Parts: sequence; C-alpha cells; structure tokens
Amino acid sequence: MKRNLTLPFLTLVSILLVGCGSESDSNPNPVPAVTSPCELNAGITGSLTQELTYTAREGCGGSYRDELFASSFGDGRSQIQVTIIADGVPAGEKIANRPVSIRISHPDGRTWKSAGGNCHFDVTLNEKSVRGKETWYQIAGNGSCKTPIESETPGMESITIQNFSLKFLALKI
Repeated sequence: MKRNLTLPFLTLVSILLVGCGSESDSNPNPVPAVTSPCELNAGITGSLTQELTYTAREGCGGSYRDELFASSFGDGRSQIQVTIIADGVPAGEKIANRPVSIRISHPDGRTWKSAGGNCHFDVTLNEKSVRGKETWYQIAGNGSCKTPIESETPGMESITIQNFSLKFLALKI
C-alpha cells in the first residue's frame, strides 16, 4: 500500500539529524560493512561524483511509522544530504528487495531523485529498542539502484548510485 508522506514526518527526520564532520573512502565496491550505529556508505558517479562515508558526525536521523521508514544522512547545507524512504517494512522483520526512494541534495541546490522501483534495499537488521517512553528501531542493510537517478535540477544530467549500505536508529512515531 502506497502512503503519502506528511510534512511533519519528514520534518522529524530532519530534526533528528545530529553532528558534523567528514570522512571518506576511495572504493565504493564492494559494499563496505556498516560498523557504527549510524552509517551510510555509497559511491556516486555521473554529473555528481562523490564517495560518501557518513557516520553520526555528518548527521543522520530516522523515523518509523506503520511499515514506513525514512532516514536522512548529511545536513544538506555544508554537505550532500541523502534521504532514503521505504514502505512495506514490518516492524522487527528482515525483508529482501524492498523498493526505496532515494533523494540526493547538494549544498549548491542541485537535486536528484530515484524513480519508483529503481532502487531496492535488503533489510538485514530491524531491531526494536525501548528507551524510556520512546520506541526505536535499529535498521541496517544493503541496497542498489538498477538505473541512473534522474536530476530534478533543469539541465543537469543523471547520477548513478553504486551499491550502498546504511545503518540508523529510527524513532517510532
């Protein structure tokens, strides 16, 4: 079932972003292992060529509602921001080949967004954690995109996201 994302849901993801800094890794393939509670590893080529190795220092956050999760890495002001949204991920379940929407935002205003069904994600970790009155899920996995991601910026060419891995905490809302 397809759901409309509401502005408050995406705003919460943005509010959960923390930290700043930078790290890099020169080889996007194979998919690097995720080793911290908040991490994104991805290689981008095309009209934007960038090696992304983000941890909590670069900022990340996530939220989870019903079977929908959203995660965001990077602040989008001083570094590239990557937002990944997946629907149909039951709480606590590992699931393979889940379609995801990916949006890349560059600090200079350029943006790219994947077409429906172009990118997929295998959820390899989906663990519930209760902290006080809040319920969180640690979500991790690997993904890839079948075809290039189109630019939302007029006159800008597409980009290719190579295999990616991510891990983040998602607040249940």
